[in-house]
Amino acid sequence: MSIDNLDLSSERPGINYYQLRDLLAAKQWVEADRETAERMCEVMQQPQRGWLKKEYIENFPCHDLNIIDKLWLYYSEGKFGFSVQKHIWEQCGRPTQYNEDWKNFTARIG
Repeated sequence: MSIDNLDLSSERPGINYYQLRDLLAAKQWVEADRETAERMCEVMQQPQRGWLKKEYIENFPCHDLNIIDKLWLYYSEGKFGFSVQKHIWEQCGRPTQYNEDWKNFTARIG
C-alpha cells in the first residue's frame, strides 16, 4: 500500500491529518492515539470526553475514517487501525453491550 498520494485533508474545512502522519511515522503510538482522538472530536465538533455518542459515530465522515485507518495500517504494518479492530470485534461476536463478548473484545484490543 502506498501512502504517498493519500490526501490528508478532512471532509471538514481546516482539519488535516499531517500531525497524525508524522507521529505515526515516528512510531509515537501513544501520542498518535491522542492526536487521533483530538482530530476525531474536532471533526465531530465535540469536546473530548473519553467516549463518543452513537449518533456522532454514525455521522462521522467516511473519508476521514478511511484516512485515519490507512495511516494507522500503513505505519503500524497492519497491526493497528479501525479495520483491524473491526476484524477483532467480528471475531468476538460483534458485541454491542457490556457482556463476556465485550470483555473479550476490549481485552484483545487493549
